[in-house]
Amino acid sequence: MKSLKIIWQKGKEENPFAERMNLTYLNLEKALMTLTPILLEMGVKVEFEKVDVEGRPKELKDWERRILIEDKFVEDLLDIETRQSFCLGLCGKVCDVLCKDKIEEIPEHLIITAVFNVVREKLDKREV
Repeated sequence: MKSLKIIWQKGKEENPFAERMNLTYLNLEKALMTLTPILLEMGVKVEFEKVDVEGRPKELKDWERRILIEDKFVEDLLDIETRQSFCLGLCGKVCDVLCKDKIEEIPEHLIITAVFNVVREKLDKREV
C-alpha cells in the first residue's frame, strides 16, 4: 500500500475560534472522510497529521493556517490565493475592496481536487 501525506499546519498561538481557519479545517475533515475510502480502493493510504508551528516569517501574513499535500501547499497546487478575515493591507482598506480575487476559506471540493491532482501526478510517475 502506498501513502499520501496530508498535513494541517497551524500556528501554536492561533486563535481556535478564527472563522477562516475553522472553516478550512472543517472542509479538510470532510474532504478526508470522502477521500479516505476512495484512495484506499486505489491502494493509497492517507497519512494525516496536525502540526503546530511557531514564529512566523515576516513576509508571510497568513502562513500558519495551511494544508500541505506531499509537502506542497494546497494554494500552490491549485494556483489560488487566500486572504485573512480582517486584513487591512498597506492601503488601509478591508480585503473585500482589495482582495476580491482571493478566497476566504478553502472549500472541500478544492481540497479534493488538489489531492487527486497530486495522486494522478504520482501515479503517472509511479511514486505513490
